[in-house]
Amino acid sequence: MTTATEAVGILTASALLENWQGHRRLTRRVIDAFPEDKLFQFSLGGVASRNYQIQASADLINWSVLSTFTDSNANGIIIYSDSAATNLSRRFYRGVLLP
Repeated sequence: MTTATEAVGILTASALLENWQGHRRLTRRVIDAFPEDKLFQFSLGGVASRNYQIQASADLINWSVLSTFTDSNANGIIIYSDSAATNLSRRFYRGVLLP
């Protein structure tokens, strides 16, 4: 009976450090290219000429109104940007159709 063995490479401490630093440099370049204050926006699809609210919550229980508007776009899509989102660790959103 023949037993096959597979060679397993071992990552040295210096190779691990070099790999980590390479990823860190890339991450820094991405952060510089896309500042957080310009990243977060979302779209809300609905019916044109209807009234909506954008609401936000930190816990999915308590909601606050961020904006109330009438969708005046013919396609029914609104793009919403939240500049305050960068100051929070997490935030959930919902769009509410008003009567």
